[in-house]
Amino acid sequence: MTRETFSNLILDSEPTLYRVAMSMLRNEKDCEDAVQTAVLTAFEKLGTLKHEEYFKTFIRYDGQCG
Repeated sequence: MTRETFSNLILDSEPTLYRVAMSMLRNEKDCEDAVQTAVLTAFEKLGTLKHEEYFKTFIRYDGQCG
């Protein structure tokens, strides 16, 4: 997966990540930190993603935002 593809997938997933984090944390700053951590973790674990179409599930669980 290219960086551009990853970026596009992140932009597409960001509203969902934010909603999930906000529903659990109920604090904007903590939510922003959680989403940022999830994105970084997902990037670091990107090599374990076998099917790009499962990216949203991957980032929620492997990125630990959900």
